[in-house]
Amino acid sequence: MEEYSKLDELTLKKFHFSLSNIPVLSTELYPIKRCEGLLVGSKGAIKRQYLIQGDIGEFLRHAPEGYFLVGFWGHGFNSHAFYYLRVDSKSKIFFRLPYGGAYMDNKKEAEHISKFLPEFFKFEEKLKNMGLRRLYAVESMGSGRYEIEINDQVIKYHKSLYYSNLSEILDTYEI
Repeated sequence: MEEYSKLDELTLKKFHFSLSNIPVLSTELYPIKRCEGLLVGSKGAIKRQYLIQGDIGEFLRHAPEGYFLVGFWGHGFNSHAFYYLRVDSKSKIFFRLPYGGAYMDNKKEAEHISKFLPEFFKFEEKLKNMGLRRLYAVESMGSGRYEIEINDQVIKYHKSLYYSNLSEILDTYEI
């Protein structure tokens, strides 16, 4: 798919990682036409895109297993982001990471994305090895929220970890 190749080239150029280095659901991906964005996703993402702050609750409640969306999209002058949304059997992940806005330091934001995403996926794998039952992870333009269920313990963390250390959650609780 041409859009996927373009997106992969752009993430490699801007963030120094290929889409092949991050979890992508093993489903057929389709281009998502949305203004000037560059998005690809599952069939479910063609029908419904969760792209703004107000969509987070609905995404967590209603996005079906198999939902996947990744790419760049924005509106206005500064509400531009790199998106990574995924729903699998254990996780619901909504990442709307700042990038591309007129008033952003996009070089600095690219560095944050380059660091955050690979660290998050290592963190998620660590959680799975610890007996993860359920994970909700939300990062949206500086706001964050995490809910982790491991064994019989539920950890709720209402703080962005985008600019922080992800292991801060695990260090705060005895698991």
